[in-house]
Amino acid sequence: TAADREHAGAAINKLQESGTLTVELSLRGEDGGDVPFEFRGSSTSVCEETGYVVLGYEITDRLQHEQKVEELRSCTLDVMQHSSRSESASVAATASNEVIGAPLIGVFFLDDDGEALTLAAAAYDYTDTFETEPRYERDGPDGSRSATVWGVFEEGTPLVIEDTRVFDALSEESPARSVIIHPLGEYGILIASSPEPYVFDATDEALVEILATSLKASLDRVKRESRLREQNEHLDEFASILSHDLRNPLNIAEGHLELARDADDPTSNYDAIDRSLERIGTLVEDLLTLAREGKAAIDVQRVNLESLVHSCWLGVRTGDAELQIDLDNTISGDKSRLRQLFENLFRNVMEHAGSGEQTGPLRVTVGTLDAGDGFFVADNG
Repeated sequence: TAADREHAGAAINKLQESGTLTVELSLRGEDGGDVPFEFRGSSTSVCEETGYVVLGYEITDRLQHEQKVEELRSCTLDVMQHSSRSESASVAATASNEVIGAPLIGVFFLDDDGEALTLAAAAYDYTDTFETEPRYERDGPDGSRSATVWGVFEEGTPLVIEDTRVFDALSEESPARSVIIHPLGEYGILIASSPEPYVFDATDEALVEILATSLKASLDRVKRESRLREQNEHLDEFASILSHDLRNPLNIAEGHLELARDADDPTSNYDAIDRSLERIGTLVEDLLTLAREGKAAIDVQRVNLESLVHSCWLGVRTGDAELQIDLDNTISGDKSRLRQLFENLFRNVMEHAGSGEQTGPLRVTVGTLDAGDGFFVADNG
């Protein structure tokens, strides 16, 4: 082309001036298409005359490699931006097919039971090639695809199979002929394969490794962010218990302590203070369990609702408000959590009393739903 001729002329001028030359040019190929070349030259002395040596190399493969690396770089950045395992796996599978040219590409994650590697994402419909969607079971028989894949997953070492039909460790026939299996740490594996043998070269192997490493880094980040969300939820639960649940028994204890100081017979006040302190102790134990184990202990038992509601009412400063209980059933639940529920509901009623248009004294009703399969808490405020 005219541009290439101009670049060639400038390069020759530079060679004459500085004694060196490096330039990329396109030459016309036998099929009429352009073929990229790189030319390197230098000056030399020949019979007291200045001569020049110029060598040219076709660089089609190098340019294709550079293009693949750039495309893969873009894909890995895309993988790292996603916030879920499934999204990261899907982007990685698509990238592997587009950049590496592996039509049978899939990402497989370890299932919740830890007994199988199951398909998480693929660049195509696997059932077009396989009779059923691939699933690799732990402890598969020797020579099976499952045994081969699990070997890679457990050992953490990539495996390249140039032709599955001549691979000694695989006696089971497979629709995939060329295969690259790359582990993804604790998460699973990435499999890039083709129905044709001897398809992948060293460049493809390196690209799969880059992609797998990026995917694993993304999965690590997703796991860290999930843990942070759980920790934040725990902190929110801590704050809720400290700001709401502990406030109820503390207020009751403080109120009865004031009454006890002025009462001739403070026995009932002391009993109320004792109940409040016992409630505080239970809540503190729940907090400690949450801190140690990351989740609150759940103790499901049969709970008499009428008795529990009455006890919770005594655990909140209710003033002149009235309580109406229209239930006598028992339910299965965690008694401590149910107590937190009722106490907080009652306290909320007291804090917002007067903001409504109730007539007569403030009244809270706890009753059975019409269908009989639950209960309600209502007030006239």
